[in-house]
Amino acid sequence: MQTISPIGMIVVFSLFLCVGQTLFSSSLLLKSFFRERNVANLYLFFFMVTTCSILSLYYLFDFWLRELPHFILSYTPLLPAVPVSLYLYTRAITSSNRFRHTWALGAHFLPCLIVFMAMLPFYFLPGIEKIEWLFFRNSNYITMSDTQVFTSRVIPLLIIAIVGHGLCYTYLIVRLIRKHESSISNRFSYMEGVNLAWLKYISFTIFALYIAYPLLKYFPIFNRNPNLFWIASVVTGCSFISIFAFFGVTQRPILSIARNEYLNIDVAPSENIEQSEPIIGRDSQPHDDQLLDQIASHIVNLMEQKKLYLNPKLNIGELSEAAGLPTKDISKAINSCLKKNFMEFINDYRIQDAKVLLADDPDVNVLQLAFEVGFNSKTAFYEAFRRVTGSTPSQYRRSISKPTQPA
Repeated sequence: MQTISPIGMIVVFSLFLCVGQTLFSSSLLLKSFFRERNVANLYLFFFMVTTCSILSLYYLFDFWLRELPHFILSYTPLLPAVPVSLYLYTRAITSSNRFRHTWALGAHFLPCLIVFMAMLPFYFLPGIEKIEWLFFRNSNYITMSDTQVFTSRVIPLLIIAIVGHGLCYTYLIVRLIRKHESSISNRFSYMEGVNLAWLKYISFTIFALYIAYPLLKYFPIFNRNPNLFWIASVVTGCSFISIFAFFGVTQRPILSIARNEYLNIDVAPSENIEQSEPIIGRDSQPHDDQLLDQIASHIVNLMEQKKLYLNPKLNIGELSEAAGLPTKDISKAINSCLKKNFMEFINDYRIQDAKVLLADDPDVNVLQLAFEVGFNSKTAFYEAFRRVTGSTPSQYRRSISKPTQPA
């Protein structure tokens, strides 16, 4: 076996750390899958294992090339599985219904099989011919066999196809997350823990690396220092696995949780709604303006009397339970009559309370004020306050504290 430099030892240690972290996180994900039948965790398990396998297989042939030549390009068929598993995870975590795995979803992994079949002739080559292809494919020192020539021609096509494949799935992931963000604004009064911002940023980063990674090794700094390239690779891989382990293990399917716990509550119509009217929404009949206005008025009265908006975890299911009305009718009344989504409707009440408190006590702590009126974070409070008033809390405080100029 070849001697490994100190930098190489750092790479080896990092890789073992990456593998250990993947195994630990994967065990938690599989435990959650078998206990709760959470399909999203199964796809996250595939993503983490695939990412770790790609790093490991590439490392094995890069550092022990002479001893393990059969690992050359062995990771290639796994590359399409990275965006696919991430897409299926996103689809499962954002699904408004109980997401079920079907064999039809296996079609997403067909590109892996296609890449494997394209690389199969190369995989059957003897180890020495693989090494020859790796080092002399662009030179005239030796005569390449038909299989080696075929591999040289197919590899550029595979790279283009894999990158294009990743681009398509990244677009699908971002579209799912944006649709999810629109949906939760009509279901939740807060964004913390349900907006999946971490997944959107990670998806963009992964795709950027997906495109840039094949080119990095040709940069002069990495070309002169291959171990530096590997340190960057393993650190990046460990970082992504750490992020997904932290968020993924604790993340649950948001909309399906809300749907199962709150949104299917079967409630009788509230006594505040005239009983002569038909039961709203039970027969999927069209809503007329009078009924929607009546629902909207009932919700506004309920909000002002019981101050439900002070609950920082308020969602439309809890409002449905308090109002005695189906959630879809409440949502339609808020959207159509009040011209707002659920989050804006609730946050407007919170901001009105905040303005009163700021007027009564100009020296009140902003973070304390945010929590007191029902927000979960200072950032969410600032965004809602600026949307309603057009200024920050500090600017608003200064404006109301200015002395009135004499006429």
